[in-house]
Amino acid sequence: MDLLRALWTFSWLTAAFAVLWMALLIVARLIRDAGEAGAERRRTQITATFLKLMQDDALGQMEVLEVRRHPDVLAEILLQAADLVRGPARDRLVGSLKTLGLDEALRRQVGRGAERKRLAAIEALGLFPSPENEAALRAWGRRVGGLVRMTAGKALLEMGARVNLDLVIEDMRQRREAWSGPLSDLLRLLAERQPADCLRHLGRPDLPVSLKALLAEALGHAKDYQVLPALAEAALHGEAAVRAASVASLGLLMHPAMEPVIAQAVDDEDWQVRGAAAHAAGRAGFEALIPRLVERLADPVWWVRFQAAEALTRLGPAARRILHDVAEANLGAASRAASLTLAERGL
Repeated sequence: MDLLRALWTFSWLTAAFAVLWMALLIVARLIRDAGEAGAERRRTQITATFLKLMQDDALGQMEVLEVRRHPDVLAEILLQAADLVRGPARDRLVGSLKTLGLDEALRRQVGRGAERKRLAAIEALGLFPSPENEAALRAWGRRVGGLVRMTAGKALLEMGARVNLDLVIEDMRQRREAWSGPLSDLLRLLAERQPADCLRHLGRPDLPVSLKALLAEALGHAKDYQVLPALAEAALHGEAAVRAASVASLGLLMHPAMEPVIAQAVDDEDWQVRGAAAHAAGRAGFEALIPRLVERLADPVWWVRFQAAEALTRLGPAARRILHDVAEANLGAASRAASLTLAERGL
């Protein structure tokens, strides 16, 4: 009898616990849904407020004062607006927010909350150039978290300040951090704003191949043709990963003087370089390389065949006619690559 009573008690407690657990899950879901609904309302309200500030509406300034206690949401919407809006409207928005002390609120936000919110605050602070904000960003650029440091560096570049690439590289080497992800984004901005610094490091023999490949890839986004000779040298004589990244960057820059470099890279021993060269030839419109691209349709690596076929579709009617001829010639892998590419392109 005691055993039955113990089993009944245990079953009752187990059922009660299950009901209590379900109730807690339901309450948690309701709280989460309410929080998400409230955040969405704040986003809508802040977006409307920003539109008023862009139109120099004084009512918008009063509304910003009401939502300043949510700097994380303000930062998120501000970054979206900055991507979409340029010119006087953006200047009015940023000027009004600075007058209302949003940059001070963002500096406080960095010290608390989830990492996503802190990173948004750091990135948004780059829209408010000032000695105080620059000093704060440089301080965060020395923090332990690599993502925080890279975001702070990007914000510094956005506000027009300089970033010491030597310190960035040495810091990452000492911390033994991976050369990818956030660093790639920072290097792209550096290549646009400080191309000479990226060029200086591209030729360093003591740097890891992965870092030099990131530098070569970033230089494709430079707005200065002074990077062409260094990229051409790296495309011909660097390590395989560096050659591939350099060739891809030359394709982005699309300078006609680089055609001989791309021509040599199309026949490179490394398949990644050959594929990058085929893509670059199509992107840059190097019609003189059509015969070489046709040869690459029979490349032993499928990705190179695909890139060669894609490039030929971009090089005008004559190249597309050749691609049709190859597709109909029953040449094995080359014909399949040509046929599949033409079908995908609707040609």
